[in-house]
Amino acid sequence: MQFSQLNESAFTYRLNFILIILLSILPVVLISGPFLSDFIIVTSSIIFLLLVVKKKEYFYLTHPLSIIFWIWCFYLILRSLFAKDILLSLESSLFYFRFGLFSLSIWYILNNNKNFINFFFFFLFIAFVLIIFDSFFQYINGTNIIGIPYTGGRVSSFFGEEKILGSFLSRLFPIFIGLLIYINFSKTFKIFAIIFFFIFIDSLLYISGER
Repeated sequence: MQFSQLNESAFTYRLNFILIILLSILPVVLISGPFLSDFIIVTSSIIFLLLVVKKKEYFYLTHPLSIIFWIWCFYLILRSLFAKDILLSLESSLFYFRFGLFSLSIWYILNNNKNFINFFFFFLFIAFVLIIFDSFFQYINGTNIIGIPYTGGRVSSFFGEEKILGSFLSRLFPIFIGLLIYINFSKTFKIFAIIFFFIFIDSLLYISGER
């Protein structure tokens, strides 16, 4: 019995560890494109469901806000069934629930691992530094560090033809600032980091053509 409980505990620990890694590296993975980021969302959702069932913590799924989201997903699928092109409509609505599960997996990790925020901030910091360096490198040299060209229109860095550099920065920068203020860094470091990243990211938003 004790051996069985030990194996179960080890299995839960491994799932938690994998989930922390997947969620933490997401900011860096977003740079590579939609495939890996969507893979992380789906995998994290599956691991989260396994942990919920294993630990019988169903309150994540039955929370009032969760129930509202499930109803919304059902509504989207129902609307898709009455669309002119049902299959095309279902492509975006059928598995939309994965985003809800992904959000719940973050809630779960925040409840079960106090260090997750530090891990996530570390990789978000790396992503921002990499994007800033690569974007200015592309702007000055004509190509970024992996050879994606700058045509003189909009700087795109690793995103290439997608032209979502400005969108990426404008959406994640508030999260970055919030975590920077929340985490226990020195006041001097926080002020320096905020000023540094604000100047460079504001400049990138301009040369990326983001409205």
